[in-house]
Amino acid sequence: MKKLLIYFIFISLATNSFGQKTGFTDLDEALKEPEKVEWLSLGNQTKYSYSKELPSKLSECKNLHKIYFGWHKNFDLSKLFKLLSQLPKLDTLEMYACGIKKIPKEIGLLTNLKCLILTLNDITEISPEIGKLKSLECLGVSSNKLVSLPEEIGALTNLTQLFLTDNDIVELPNSICNLQNLRELTLTSNNLKLLPNNIHNLKSLKELALFGNKLQSLPKTIGQLTLDEIYLGGYQNEFTQFPNEIFQITTLKHLGIYDIKIDSFPNAIVNLKTLNSIGLRNLKDFNWSIGLLKLSKLTKLNKADIGFERYGEIPKEISALKSLSELNLTGSTKSYQTMQYVSELTNLTKLQFDYYIDTILPPEIGKLTHLKILEFGKSKLYSLPPEIDNLINLQEIILSTNWGQSISIPKEIGKLENLKKIDFGWCNIKELPSEIGDLLNLEELNLWGGDLTSLPANIGKLQKLEELYLTGNQLQKLPSELFNLKALKFLNLSDNDLLELDSNIYKLSNLEDLDLSGNINLKVIPESLGMLKMLSNIDLSNTQIKQLPKSLINLPKLERIKLCKTLIDNTNEIDAQYKDKIDWEWSCRDLERLLVNFEEKYGKETTKLTSKKDTLIFNYTYSYNEPNVIDEEYTKTITIKILKSIIENKKTITVPDPDISIAVTFFSIWYFETDYKDLQGQIQIIEIGKNKIKLSISLTGKFNGREETRELINKTLEYDK
Repeated sequence: MKKLLIYFIFISLATNSFGQKTGFTDLDEALKEPEKVEWLSLGNQTKYSYSKELPSKLSECKNLHKIYFGWHKNFDLSKLFKLLSQLPKLDTLEMYACGIKKIPKEIGLLTNLKCLILTLNDITEISPEIGKLKSLECLGVSSNKLVSLPEEIGALTNLTQLFLTDNDIVELPNSICNLQNLRELTLTSNNLKLLPNNIHNLKSLKELALFGNKLQSLPKTIGQLTLDEIYLGGYQNEFTQFPNEIFQITTLKHLGIYDIKIDSFPNAIVNLKTLNSIGLRNLKDFNWSIGLLKLSKLTKLNKADIGFERYGEIPKEISALKSLSELNLTGSTKSYQTMQYVSELTNLTKLQFDYYIDTILPPEIGKLTHLKILEFGKSKLYSLPPEIDNLINLQEIILSTNWGQSISIPKEIGKLENLKKIDFGWCNIKELPSEIGDLLNLEELNLWGGDLTSLPANIGKLQKLEELYLTGNQLQKLPSELFNLKALKFLNLSDNDLLELDSNIYKLSNLEDLDLSGNINLKVIPESLGMLKMLSNIDLSNTQIKQLPKSLINLPKLERIKLCKTLIDNTNEIDAQYKDKIDWEWSCRDLERLLVNFEEKYGKETTKLTSKKDTLIFNYTYSYNEPNVIDEEYTKTITIKILKSIIENKKTITVPDPDISIAVTFFSIWYFETDYKDLQGQIQIIEIGKNKIKLSISLTGKFNGREETRELINKTLEYDK
């Protein structure tokens, strides 16, 4: 389904065929030569952001045909529309997040408009005068507060697209069925219970989105439409029985069914002979075995999206969908078994499997020899099988995990000679096989968030590699062979442990973007960097670099150098040398931590000792509260209960111990964690004084569902009696 496009007009560099600037983001600049203005984008215009009206001189922009407003909350719309009505060529008006509550009658003055987008406002009412916009082809009023539409909407007979997503519309006017040219009607996330009975009059309608309404049934006449796509269901739907009328729409190419109670497809599904794509998610009480067998009779079905909000089981009948070329699966309780079934779909060219919860893949995956794209998102995979070398047509492989596992890459990956993209972001990869250098067609390699301490020398053989992302590893040095990558354009080395940058960097003659940010121990960059004539962006933020090589000043394509002011004294001099090319990073926290102990400066510790019957309760709380940095605030509480009978001076208690209990709570805006397991460590009773008890506490533990062990506390604390 096509989504409503918010048509941001980024036009600051727009020119006509004569090389003249025709697009502007600054109104004052535009009004200096109003006859040249064709596009105007005021999304970030600060001078007029809080104005009620615009300069009357805007009416002199006689060639202006597109105008965009964003976040202008105070406009007097009546005056604005009167002013805009003086622009004879204006055909597109977009007002995004402008706080509009009502569309006034003056909207009827803009009779030349072809596209009107009023997304993300607070509109509750549209003037009937909108019916005068006879030329209107596209109307977008998504993400507002509309309850109804005026009958006059039916007068917009040239309308081809109508976007009404995310409103509170209860009922559509019958006149909407007069829109003979309407091709796309998006009604997602409203409160509709019924559709007009004469909806079949929308002879040109090709896409109908009904997801997320309160529909109880569909009109019988809906089967007379010649739709290409329909989407229905959603968390609000109130269908008492599945609307089988949609299976009369024999022109359907895509069918999306979500969150609906349906036991199976009717036999009439075989009427959808042109159906080539289907989406089935969270179907309640659905008999997947029977349903998949019925789908297998649709010989043109080549794309399927099947998933569960909570894990369900995909049966072996999925292997009957022999015509599929693309399959997207989400959530299967028996992921390994499901992949065995899927491996029978030998015509697949694209396979995406999210929430794969087993740790290995079956060897049968090697049967999918036509695969071009293979993706496992949020998986628990530990490794790839050697049979992956059978996927000789594979061009992209994408793995991601949110479970903290380290994925092992087999040497057989080097046999996938058609690979163009590898994305193993956040897979905690510890080592790359040297065979990676055999992928001579590789263009993009993403190894973000790994545990790499080195790269194989063979990486220098990747002569077609244009993008290399190594963010968040543990690299201290780069192999000299890396500088043989003549095609490389983007090199991201941020958040590593680099101590120096090799002067051979100049050999990367096509490099355009270099990110060294977060290499906190990097202090110098070589003069040879100035030999990279294609270089346009350099990020040196959160490094200890205090001086820039003089050779950078004359780089012909340099647009931006990102730096921190933290350690630099001559900021004014640098600004003068590089003019507007220096981008001073506002967040230099990693660098600032070298100078300041944040935990001591912004943290607060409290201890409390209480007695209850035969037990002493030691409570420790640490609260981190840095001003204006709410996303890093957190509170950690550790409560230790120890039987009084075992407390004595100089005693060391090894955790776990049956005579003590420990509870750990971690709270922030991101997490609330209480379920720690495998707690280990020691509690040493250093001193029992008259007024205090002094403890040395060292504890580690694992939060439930995660494999990594965390240090929870390693401190000596005093508790007042």
